[in-house]
Amino acid sequence: MKSLGERIRIGYRNGIFGRLFNRTDNGKGRTSTLIFAILNSTLTILSGDIFYVGYLTLYGFDISQIGIISTIPTITSLIGILTPSLLKKMKRPKLSLILGRSIRFGVGLLGITIAPMIISDKDTLLTVIIIITFVSNILSSLIEPCYTEWQANFLTQDVRADFFLVQGFASALIAYPISMLVSMLLDNLKGSPDQLTVMIICRFVSFALGIIGTLIVTLVPKYTGYKAQTKKIDLKNIIVAPFKYRPYLFTTMVYLVYLFANSIVGPTLNSYILNVIKVPYTYPTAINATYFLFFIFFGKMYSHLVKKLGYFKLLAILSFVQGFTYLAYALVTEDNYMWLMTAVRFSQHIIGVGTGIVASSLVYENLPVVDRADYLMFRNIAVQGITLLAYALGNAIVAVVDKMGMTITLFGIERLVYGTAICLAINGGIQVLLGLSMPLFVKIINKYKIKDQKQLEVQAEVIGAVDSPAPEEPKEQKTE
Repeated sequence: MKSLGERIRIGYRNGIFGRLFNRTDNGKGRTSTLIFAILNSTLTILSGDIFYVGYLTLYGFDISQIGIISTIPTITSLIGILTPSLLKKMKRPKLSLILGRSIRFGVGLLGITIAPMIISDKDTLLTVIIIITFVSNILSSLIEPCYTEWQANFLTQDVRADFFLVQGFASALIAYPISMLVSMLLDNLKGSPDQLTVMIICRFVSFALGIIGTLIVTLVPKYTGYKAQTKKIDLKNIIVAPFKYRPYLFTTMVYLVYLFANSIVGPTLNSYILNVIKVPYTYPTAINATYFLFFIFFGKMYSHLVKKLGYFKLLAILSFVQGFTYLAYALVTEDNYMWLMTAVRFSQHIIGVGTGIVASSLVYENLPVVDRADYLMFRNIAVQGITLLAYALGNAIVAVVDKMGMTITLFGIERLVYGTAICLAINGGIQVLLGLSMPLFVKIINKYKIKDQKQLEVQAEVIGAVDSPAPEEPKEQKTE
């Protein structure tokens, strides 16, 4: 007869948390990745998104200037083409990754916080912020794919969906309530100099969280090394590699279409919500703070659906439905946001649990074991390129439409037409089309899986790589 403590321990090891977070090398890797994800989500909310827009607004930047600043990260992506070279040449990889990411957080968070304190001229400040953002994101483009390649070793197919489900729930549970408290404080301090002081404190706290998370996610897991066919630096292979195994190429294309739709509103949405719809900080963060509840109610369902339908079919269904929520989002105004925006955002929370799992997992779906950094770098460049294109289109639409001052009569009421609302409608239309065209993508991917598998197996054999999950410690069997 087992004691209660032993039964609890056995139940844990045989449950989802026991499979994901245990004392194996892979388990330690997933545990440290989860901790970093939670800390990173918290610092991103405190120093980015709507708080970053508010921070820049307090220094007098308008929606167009904020849109330009938001576009910069996508321009720096091409420097990441050197990432595979870094992985092949790093003699002390853990130290290099810690230093690189720490400098990135220092430049991006502290630099933009300190610059306004010493520069009074607005045009000069804008230039300095652009330069700081540029440098910070160059470092990000170099460093982050290194972590993605490393983590692919312990985020294997058998645990991936469950891991991202737990990660999304834990991040939302901790990060959003913190942002809610900060939002309430900022709304209470509206019009006071103390509002800016709170935002500055949040940015320093974000820097500390970034450093702590970096140390944990780098020092705890075992570094498994980088599998490559050659130590020679070959930038050409970054472009060529995905055409050697086309299932990954078309998997990336599916994600790019989804990303383009969502990115077209990226540069201006938060500013539009704050300055046009005129919602207080507390309102959107209160909605976001409830996100973890949707993981509780719908997480298990989506985990089951991923296993039953697969990533592509599930994304097709969710994207199709989510498209209509964005079409409704385009109709939100200052007069109706309390009910319409609330209905839209809660609907997107329900859908977002599933799309979050799928979007995170597609990074690793059909990813070969050989020269992973080349494939991931190709994906990163494509992601940043399509994001830049979407941002540029979104900014152009907003600049042209808002300047025209067009009006339409909707439901008997004359309304101004805003560029961001048009971008929301475009987002919705693209997602509906993606859902309808997904069977074609799946057919192409399955076709090339057969055609390209032979060459992939030969490449893996050359370096002795095996495209299979690393062995885990045997689970403790249930006993009565």
